[in-house]
Amino acid sequence: GASKLTDDSVKAIRSKPEIRGADYQIAKEYGVTYCTIRLIRRGITWKQIGQRMVRSGEEVPTRKEKI
Repeated sequence: GASKLTDDSVKAIRSKPEIRGADYQIAKEYGVTYCTIRLIRRGITWKQIGQRMVRSGEEVPTRKEKI
């Protein structure tokens, strides 16, 4: 079936700071589950969208990138 998310929405999700409880609100906003948001942020799903994740305003590398 068709995805509820687009490349742009995945980039937007990854650009939001990871703060306590935010993923539940983001999931509600996009009409997906909390688990979907977590998998996107961890780089497990939507791997083709190579965007850095943000945690508390600080950029952290995705799994593909080495420190």
